Amino acid sequence: MRRLRDTTTSFLRDLRGSLSAESCVVLTAAPALLTIERYVGRPRTFRGFTGAWTSLPWYELLPYAWWYGIAATLLFVVPAVLSWAGFRRSPAETGFRIGDPRAAWLLLPAFIAMAAVVVAVSGLPSFAAKYPLCTLAREDVRVLIVYELLYGVYFLAWEYFFRGWMLNGLARDFGSAAIWIQTLPFVIAHFGKPFPEAFGSLPAGLFLGWIAWRSESFVYGWLLHWGVAALLDVSVVLRHGM
Repeated sequence: MRRLRDTTTSFLRDLRGSLSAESCVVLTAAPALLTIERYVGRPRTFRGFTGAWTSLPWYELLPYAWWYGIAATLLFVVPAVLSWAGFRRSPAETGFRIGDPRAAWLLLPAFIAMAAVVVAVSGLPSFAAKYPLCTLAREDVRVLIVYELLYGVYFLAWEYFFRGWMLNGLARDFGSAAIWIQTLPFVIAHFGKPFPEAFGSLPAGLFLGWIAWRSESFVYGWLLHWGVAALLDVSVVLRHGM
């Protein structure tokens, strides 16, 4: 029993190394939360236990409300609670604030450039077949509006998780190198998306991480990310018809 205890102690000590407790929590909780969100929060999970509801109006929207609600809980609420309960750090201290808007000025030309790319790729079959993710949003403008608002909540949680909670939670130990660390799971989370989008998530993750670091806020990156995603949906709908 003592040998097992000593081995466990050595295991935990070696894992922690010189890391702070906050970094250990972030590096442990981040993959756990992303995994749960991946397997529990996706539309197919919702459809699996609501098969009898398919006759409901706007049923096709509900799986996405489920997904984005789960994401908001696991990628925003839970990390915020962990930071507050464990380290007395408020959401504002992990990037949910105005920060320095002057440091985020590059997002404007970035949005213009990305908007041009989005409009161009919206005509590709791979994008037209995938977006908007909610097929009903391609058929009813009211559903499209509600869906895009839900999408905004999703991206708020997404940006807080990577460019707020992870970036600031790891900053004490890694400094600006935390930009690289948060980019790794961000890119992996894009696997399965069209290749241009998945590959582009690498420079996008680094760029948004750098903007969040300089401006001390993830809010500007959230607005950019949501704006580009919504523009893609609307461009596909306008180009291919509703």
